[in-house]
Amino acid sequence: MLHIILLVLKILGIILLSILGLVVLLILALLFVPVRYKVYFSVEEYGRVQCNVSWLLHIISLKLKYDKKFQKSIRIFGIDIGFFKILKKKGLKKPKKLRGRKKAVKHKKNLQETKKSALEGEERERMVSTENDDITYDNFSYDKTEFTQKENDFDEEDTKKSSILYKIKNKISKIPVLIKKIIYQTKNICGKIKSVHQKTGSAIGFLKDEETKEAIEFIKKQLGFFLKDVKPRKITGHLTFGTGDAASTGELLGAYYLITKGISRHFKVTPDFDHKVLEGNMKIKGRVFIYKLLIIGFKVYKNKNLKERIDTGKSLV
Repeated sequence: MLHIILLVLKILGIILLSILGLVVLLILALLFVPVRYKVYFSVEEYGRVQCNVSWLLHIISLKLKYDKKFQKSIRIFGIDIGFFKILKKKGLKKPKKLRGRKKAVKHKKNLQETKKSALEGEERERMVSTENDDITYDNFSYDKTEFTQKENDFDEEDTKKSSILYKIKNKISKIPVLIKKIIYQTKNICGKIKSVHQKTGSAIGFLKDEETKEAIEFIKKQLGFFLKDVKPRKITGHLTFGTGDAASTGELLGAYYLITKGISRHFKVTPDFDHKVLEGNMKIKGRVFIYKLLIIGFKVYKNKNLKERIDTGKSLV
């Protein structure tokens, strides 16, 4: 009995150790096996772009392609797992909710329109009833307008005199209010100018600080390491271009060599000074090590000076 228990424990130990060994191997492979990428550009009648990203002898690969249509796929051991199709199916569920919401909004709008139309009808009926309203006393009738017109004739002269005086008084009373508004706005503008001046002064002092300069140099250094790891290792191809104007074509060629410094010996650029042309292709190959990116990220995260500079910069904004 004891022999059987020991044998079972031995088998379980071997299985656990093998699982741990596989996990360790996967972690080491993820860290030290590079992620390789290939990019292909082609410009002829229309543009074509293809990007392939692979890891560990193409066990996992991502393919993005544009050739009049955009295509994308993720493959494991060369088999398309249909990852993007699953995402599309999940994305199609959301519009059903939106359709229900749109129906509810339309129903509310219809109710509001019916209410408005009913209120407008009631108001029209009231207006018609008031216009045709005649006052009758012992079979003698007369309109309200005739009765009120006589009273208005007597009051017009008094209202004209009082309205002129009222307008003058009203305009005079508004003068101190306008002066107060002008004073308040000028003070507000001066306060804003002072705050902007203080912020600019503190920002200049922040940039001139030695600790800030050290943080900027640290970021530049880490960014240089990142670009060195990510940059392409091989660039091949050719490009023929021309604008139809010899002067502008020469300027573009000079700007290209000034900015790129030739990129690569295997990539040739041919200017056409007589015709308007844009043709060529380019192949880019490179690799990225995950452990190097993690080291850069860890250094940036653990830098206390950088954290302090970021906090002080946020307080200035």
